[in-house]
Amino acid sequence: MTTFDRALPTLLNLCESHDLFRQAETICVIRDLQGRIRLVCKPTARFDDDQVADLQKQIAAKLGGYFVGPILRTDGAREESRLATSVLQKANGWPTTWPDSYEDELGGSQAIHATKWRCLQRVLSKQSWLQASAGGAPWPLNPKTPSIVAFYSFKGGVGRTTLLGIMAWQLARLRKQVVVVDLDLEAPGVGSLLGVSTERGVLDLMVDHVVSGTVELTGCYQEAVAIPEADAANIRVFPAGTMNWSYLEKLARLDFSATHNPENSDSPAAAALKALLQAIKSKWPDTDYILIDSRAGLHDLGGLSLHGLAHVDVLLSRCSTTDLAGLELTLAALARRRKDDPSVMVHSMAPLAQDDPNDQERTRFRNQVYDLFRNTVYASSDAEVDTFIDGVPAETDNQAPHYPWVTIRHPILERLDTLSGAQESVVFSEEHNAIQRRLAELCEEEPEPDEKSGESDG
Repeated sequence: MTTFDRALPTLLNLCESHDLFRQAETICVIRDLQGRIRLVCKPTARFDDDQVADLQKQIAAKLGGYFVGPILRTDGAREESRLATSVLQKANGWPTTWPDSYEDELGGSQAIHATKWRCLQRVLSKQSWLQASAGGAPWPLNPKTPSIVAFYSFKGGVGRTTLLGIMAWQLARLRKQVVVVDLDLEAPGVGSLLGVSTERGVLDLMVDHVVSGTVELTGCYQEAVAIPEADAANIRVFPAGTMNWSYLEKLARLDFSATHNPENSDSPAAAALKALLQAIKSKWPDTDYILIDSRAGLHDLGGLSLHGLAHVDVLLSRCSTTDLAGLELTLAALARRRKDDPSVMVHSMAPLAQDDPNDQERTRFRNQVYDLFRNTVYASSDAEVDTFIDGVPAETDNQAPHYPWVTIRHPILERLDTLSGAQESVVFSEEHNAIQRRLAELCEEEPEPDEKSGESDG
């Protein structure tokens, strides 16, 4: 039985070894919503009909339900030719994440003729993770405009929301103007952490924008309550919304997997979020930071936050096999989209010194994360797999994206519903202070002018 993972390697083997392949100028693989495969071919000279039929028969026999015939050809009948030509005009290059070799008749591995292969892939969701084209924040990173920071973790329960709240408090004490946005819509928490409850929230704003194209902030935000008043005045919080049955109905109608408009690469959800951020920037032009609490895991909202909204990513991970496996996939996606964008790596919930006297966990985490960055973010996309871009930072370089900033496991923080019960000695501990300083350094850096960056500094 052919499986999803075996379908493409089997197809490549059949096509590359068939006589018809030598006559093909271009072959496009279309993978549809169910994962089924269709083929579109452009020949260098007219194909032999019998050879096309033979290849099609072999593919159908090997791939079973994973193949949908017939093979479309630019040298076919008029309507078939028109359709094939149209498909090839829309096709993309062969993805680096797809197989690039096949097994020959002797059982050896042969590289595919990459210049011949193209692809089109349709998916129901995860477009923000799968697309290789760059996303980008709604405006460039600039000291004169708010810095958008996404807090993300592959797994929940690693202290992501708590760290965001602590960073907001620290920045507010420095008299920075901070806006907090809860995008963990399916498991919201940053509103309660900061003592905020509003009639409407982020979910309402997004649903309204999808329907009407407008953003009305009234009733959707409130100043923080769960921290000292002098600091709270500098923090505006947009919670997810009121948790009732209507909330569930609104969530069910927010289509994260909508097909992108050819004239606008943003999905309705992405367009709504960018409109929200623009409205925040317009209403409070003195805002210094917009902190986004992202959805954990491979969720569309997490992908939108990392790939389409933020200037700086704060990536949290514990030192566990599953956390690090998720981090590797996250870094691989970031490397394809925004390799050079800044990030802060956080080793979350590290043990106290007395519980790990030789720093074994910290050392293990640092080594493993460095290897992950070398194989993804630092790997050159246009070189061999085992070569790297010039100037790969040293493992101990604390200015590099891989460098792990540590948060200690504080039982008191794990038990808190709101920051009102947090001890300031913990909130303003040295490890939290160090993360805040690093975040400020990255957000205050003004990058070189880039003609391809988003809108102007207005």
